[in-house]
Amino acid sequence: MDLMTPTAFPLRIAAVVVAAASLSLIAAPNGVYWITPFVFLPVFWALRSDTPRQNKWLAFIYGTVAIGTIFRWLLATITIFSNLPYIAALVVLGLYAIAFGLPHLFFWPMVHPIRNRTGIAWVILVPCLQVLVEYVSMYVLLFPFNFGATVYKFLPAWQLLSITGVWGLTWLIFFLNTSLAELIYRRREGRALDIRPLVCSVGTLILVINFGIWRFNHVEQQLRSSPEVRIAQLQSAKTMQERLAGFARDTFDEWT
Repeated sequence: MDLMTPTAFPLRIAAVVVAAASLSLIAAPNGVYWITPFVFLPVFWALRSDTPRQNKWLAFIYGTVAIGTIFRWLLATITIFSNLPYIAALVVLGLYAIAFGLPHLFFWPMVHPIRNRTGIAWVILVPCLQVLVEYVSMYVLLFPFNFGATVYKFLPAWQLLSITGVWGLTWLIFFLNTSLAELIYRRREGRALDIRPLVCSVGTLILVINFGIWRFNHVEQQLRSSPEVRIAQLQSAKTMQERLAGFARDTFDEWT
């Protein structure tokens, strides 16, 4: 089957849905960070330079499924803290996913126009665009999501936040994905493969990891020689459902 024909569009939809659903693996609490260097490849594969309209639909589908997957915890929040039934909570989550997935509708259709205009530089510029989208989202969205935060379990890379904030990791994750995506596009176009972007992205990752190992050990050494302060923390053993099922006075008395 020719993947450039309209009959292949359902397969491309399946690719972006799988890619969006896989975000549940990299988001907390799972934090499967080792798949982040290629977690977006199915989306890059699904995008075609000669189908801009279909690219927009794919971006819309991806954004909706991605936000619905990442923020699926809203279902429990809605049903616990309101009197809405589960079906209504699903509708609310769906509407939320559609509305707050719109940044993906802006981002993904820009991949091929940027690549067509800038050539190989797109592997760096597209990650910059994602950083810009995330930065603006911090001031617009109710619950902004930064892809750089998904590697919080990988402490050597996590140390980069001390220099760049979370956006440095977002940029690096997308740089690794775009450098691999360039190989996919060149093979599709029948051109010679260019591994320079991949070498640069992997080299950057190695530098970040080495810096992270050094900084982690440096901070741990300082902590070992730092004074200690003993604290106490109170936490109720009752779940939120149990608290809401009882009286507010009982909860207050428990704390006192």
